[in-house]
Amino acid sequence: MINMVSLLLLSIPVGFLGALTGLGGASILIPILVVLGIPVKEAIACGMVTLIATSSGSAASYVKERIANVKVGTYLGMYTTVGAIIGATVTTVLSPVYLYFFFAAFLTTSFIRLTGPKSADFTHSQSPDRVSGWLELRGSYYDEALQKTLSYQAHNALLGGAGMLLA
Repeated sequence: MINMVSLLLLSIPVGFLGALTGLGGASILIPILVVLGIPVKEAIACGMVTLIATSSGSAASYVKERIANVKVGTYLGMYTTVGAIIGATVTTVLSPVYLYFFFAAFLTTSFIRLTGPKSADFTHSQSPDRVSGWLELRGSYYDEALQKTLSYQAHNALLGGAGMLLA
């Protein structure tokens, strides 16, 4: 069984690698813990703690720099919280074998996104959808590369919420 010192020493490079790849530490930590003999349900729980810690740390700096939109984050956070509760409930019913397949599918989609084509061109539509407009999911931020303030309007709020529920 893995002890606390080993877990601490493991978490430092995992967090660093997760930050570099943009995948997050949990997608790296969970397979390592499973290989080390931790049951998959416990490894996923450890991954969730990792996710909360890294998200909170990065969110604080983005809010301070006025890059993060708290209103959009709060809206999507509601769906994420409900999804986490549903996911935790499902893991108590499902056999751990199925969790391996779900996690493998998640990692596959993450790596496809990571290795896919990157485009810096964004299309800007002028009018938001009904829900995004009603919730006023818009904001602006200063782009250091372009050296100007960019304004944006969120779109497809319900589809984004559904995505966060599944995530």
